[in-house]
Amino acid sequence: MKDTFTMKELAAILVRRGKIVLIFAVIFALLLGGWQGFKLLEAAKAPKNSPAQIEDRYEKALKAYQEERAHLERQVADKQKQLDNQIAYNEESLLMKIDPLNKTVTTIHLMISGLDNEELNQMFLTETLAIDYAIGRIQKQYSLYWDRITLQKELTGTPYRGVEEKYIQEVVVFSISSSGGGYMTISVTAETEEISNQVAQTLLHTLLEYQPTVVKNSFDHQISLVSQSTKIEIDEELEKSQNANLEKVKGYQTELAALKESLAALAEPSRDAAITTGMILKGTVKYMVLGAALGLVLSVVWVVLSYLFRNRVELSRHLAQVLTVPMLGAASAQKGLFRPLADKILGERIWKDDAQALAYLSANASAHLPANATIALLTTLPFDQASSEVQPLVDALGNQGFQIRFVEDAGRNSLAVHAIQESDCVILAERCGASRWSAIADIHALAESLDSPVKGFVLI
Repeated sequence: MKDTFTMKELAAILVRRGKIVLIFAVIFALLLGGWQGFKLLEAAKAPKNSPAQIEDRYEKALKAYQEERAHLERQVADKQKQLDNQIAYNEESLLMKIDPLNKTVTTIHLMISGLDNEELNQMFLTETLAIDYAIGRIQKQYSLYWDRITLQKELTGTPYRGVEEKYIQEVVVFSISSSGGGYMTISVTAETEEISNQVAQTLLHTLLEYQPTVVKNSFDHQISLVSQSTKIEIDEELEKSQNANLEKVKGYQTELAALKESLAALAEPSRDAAITTGMILKGTVKYMVLGAALGLVLSVVWVVLSYLFRNRVELSRHLAQVLTVPMLGAASAQKGLFRPLADKILGERIWKDDAQALAYLSANASAHLPANATIALLTTLPFDQASSEVQPLVDALGNQGFQIRFVEDAGRNSLAVHAIQESDCVILAERCGASRWSAIADIHALAESLDSPVKGFVLI
């Protein structure tokens, strides 16, 4: 029986139920506002919100913030230093400049020789022990000398001039044999054969210059050149090392960016504000407004659902469409605040008083109903709901020459059948928001079956 409704009609339904909407809004405003006010009041009384506690928390938070900030700043500085050092190493290191697929290595093998066996035999009981001791002592002297020299200074006449000591030490190696025989080795790794040969020869010359000093501090000897070779090698480990150093730069950059982001996101703590009376009032009012809004929303939902599922007539338009009869008028002027406003939204006539409403109803009834007819004036509402407006309606229709048979609660009143049978036609007197569709449908069907059609309806 229900038709769709427009937004205008929904607004009118809401206004007609204005009391319920307001009740919803007030209840939720009081509930939420009271709840928030109680919470704020209890919080204001709590010891943790006393001025001394607030200041103590702020001082602790500020100290923790300052420590965390200092820690992050140190981490940023350390990470920046690591990044700068790694970039500098990648740019300056001699190993980083060498092609691992074409690495040049020059190796010079030397041997200690020319020892005086007779002199040694006089010092030691056995010849073997004498020679081993002498060779070991000589090798130790050369090793100590090598540790003391500055390679950067010794290689000023080579392409490594101006290169830092730490980078030269990565490509130059001096070693002595530990298994006897007096062997010593100088190994130089470089980008080209020319560079490795030149550097190796320079270092050999430096070592030979120190021979007189070693002789003076140990035993007389000679240094023999066993072999010298230059090879081009493929060094997969060097390639891995170079790639690892390049990846370190990316890793440091990522870590540095994360640290800077953490430092930027670190916010200085603020001092908690003490809860004042003004804050309590403001919070209470705020939540009252939110509660009222929530109540309005819920009331709208309730009204819409009740319209969809309740067995009630809400709009006169729907009643006219279902019964296919005209609305003859209203039994009285709209009273109160909400009903006149709802009718105004719908564009209904607004009566200035009951007399004007009854006058229009009488004229409209005379135009649509048979003259001097007997009319069954039926309402599906209980008598206590309809009585205040029915008697003026009966009197107004009677003044037009109609014989009125009034029956209240017609859906359940047996007198309704007799009234219909004794009448020429039927007029329904119903109220929007109160009358039930099922009862109206039953009366309409009963009137049709008794050949006393419904000619119109009146709003009461």
